[in-house]
Amino acid sequence: MAMSSEEHILFWKNASLSDWDAASTLLNTGYIVQALFFFHLAIEKLLKANWILDNGENFPPLTHNLESLFAQTELNLDGNQIDLLKLLSTWNLEGRYQDYRRKLARTYTQEYVKERLPKIENIRLCLLERLP
Repeated sequence: MAMSSEEHILFWKNASLSDWDAASTLLNTGYIVQALFFFHLAIEKLLKANWILDNGENFPPLTHNLESLFAQTELNLDGNQIDLLKLLSTWNLEGRYQDYRRKLARTYTQEYVKERLPKIENIRLCLLERLP
């Protein structure tokens, strides 16, 4: 039997919650690059859940670009939040390739990420609040 839209939304929401927990653990244990990747995944999955909610289809676009996913929803985020989505998108792409991983490791310290974590958490809560 096919899953309903509500079940698809719940799937993405639960997967996001799991990735958020993993990201937090990775950050707190010093695995910064891996944490960045999982923070991106957590936000991406919530955007995909919102995409399903707003588009009436069960299969969101096969993209990791957070700004693009956001643009296809009815979400209301401010300019600073959209800029943060752009930054988070780079964490996905750059985290996949070894030379970019080294660049990320030099650029983003644990302190840097923890300083931005409240803003990322704010976006996460905005994305969660609309979901059933």
